Amino acid sequence: MAEYLKIKVANPQASRPQIVGLSASPGAGGKPNLPGAEKWLLVLIASLDAEVFRTVEKPENIAELEENVNTPSKHVLVTDSRSLDPFRETVEGVMTAIEALLPPDLQLQYGGPRGVQEYQSAVDLVKKQATEERNTEVVQQCDHLLNYNKALQMNNTARMKDAMEILTDFYNKLKGRHKISSAESQLLDLFEAQRNHLIAISQREDEYPNPKLMRLEKEILKAVQELEDEFRGILFVKTRALTQAILSWVKETPALRFLNPGVLTGSGGEDVGRLTHGQQVGVIKKFNDGIHKLLIATSIAEEGLDIRDCNMVIKYNYATNEIAMVQARGRARAAEGKELVIADVHIAEKDRVNALTVEVSEQAIKNVRSQLNSSEFQEKVRQLQLDMIKDREEKKKQRKIKKGLNRASDVRLCCKGCPDGGLICYGNELRLDQCNHIYPSRQWDKVEFRQHTDKKKQDLGIKKVHCKTCGFDLGNTHKGYPCLKISSFNIVLPDGTTLNKKKWKDVPFELETMTL
Repeated sequence: MAEYLKIKVANPQASRPQIVGLSASPGAGGKPNLPGAEKWLLVLIASLDAEVFRTVEKPENIAELEENVNTPSKHVLVTDSRSLDPFRETVEGVMTAIEALLPPDLQLQYGGPRGVQEYQSAVDLVKKQATEERNTEVVQQCDHLLNYNKALQMNNTARMKDAMEILTDFYNKLKGRHKISSAESQLLDLFEAQRNHLIAISQREDEYPNPKLMRLEKEILKAVQELEDEFRGILFVKTRALTQAILSWVKETPALRFLNPGVLTGSGGEDVGRLTHGQQVGVIKKFNDGIHKLLIATSIAEEGLDIRDCNMVIKYNYATNEIAMVQARGRARAAEGKELVIADVHIAEKDRVNALTVEVSEQAIKNVRSQLNSSEFQEKVRQLQLDMIKDREEKKKQRKIKKGLNRASDVRLCCKGCPDGGLICYGNELRLDQCNHIYPSRQWDKVEFRQHTDKKKQDLGIKKVHCKTCGFDLGNTHKGYPCLKISSFNIVLPDGTTLNKKKWKDVPFELETMTL
């Protein structure tokens, strides 16, 4: 819409396309108060240059909607974690030992529980500072803390053996590298000292069952008893890793095995469990045909896919925002459909706030629609559009300035995995081929190619690119050339400043283009 708004402001009489947008809910921008929600709608209207804002309002249309679209009944079940959790206690003991290794000026500024998003954020802050200071040892310690935190999150929602699998995979990959630093060797020793104990504990799920899984099994069986062969459920979880863990749990639980569950996840990234569009279509067809009676899904199933009405939606320790809440609830449109939330107390509270925000949004829509054609409101929209254009142009200008501050030949890209920050290449050695960032030099003395772990990519001839010194993952091949991912590098500027970027568009130098 950026170019659309520029055309409109430059010449209001210019021909512009007519756009019709449909949404289950415009939301409230996460603002559970009326002024905040109204401001959000104002920004939305200005961004889309909306002249008409329609909702179902005529009594006969509302009656027809209520007759044809079921509003599911909703129940929230707050469920505790394990009362006795030796797996968590052991993992936290290792985390405490790692935290003690952090230097005084890079201590975690956090006093809350581990195994939550807030802990991850605290570790990320230390990691960012350590990266800027080129303190590879602390960066590595943070990476290990983040992995243990991920295992605790899995332990909270799945089985201990699922959490153990996260740790085992991480440390097996570490041991598979050609060379590891003395700091990582020390961290590996901490894990190895507890490995056998953790394995033994993780095999005692019957003694330390997860209350959330017990409640989940109970509620699914209760719904199956009521609905019999008509049962169709979607189980929403937060991560792809958790979809795989729950899939395994359902298949290994005798009372639930008959559900023949399917998994529905997104196609982006390289995570385990991602599905191509064709695979998504296949899974949905099996669900629609009744082959899969249960879908275990991430947020991909909330909107945009042709999933027939199901009669049960379960949000398993899962809460996103008010728009996603409306969309997920809409999946339970079948007659007598139910929506169930099984969650920790803080997730249940977030769900409650989302429900409140949905109500606020509905009132805000009424208020804004009543003002939409007033000259005062239209002037607010016009001024906001002018500010948006100005802001975009300024950001574009600033990006261009930042890109020109450093010559590509003076910028070093160094492997994050190397303890001494090993140089891989200079910025001027890279080329941009459409959206692929290529290292076209044939003198690949700093990298090596290995077989890709993804079978489909193997079939396409794509290989993994690793640092030859430490074995760190640097990306994939593209048409036989190394295609590097910037998140694997420390970007070292001429003055010694070290940056980390997740996206290539944010690097502070220009890349030359090429066509392969």
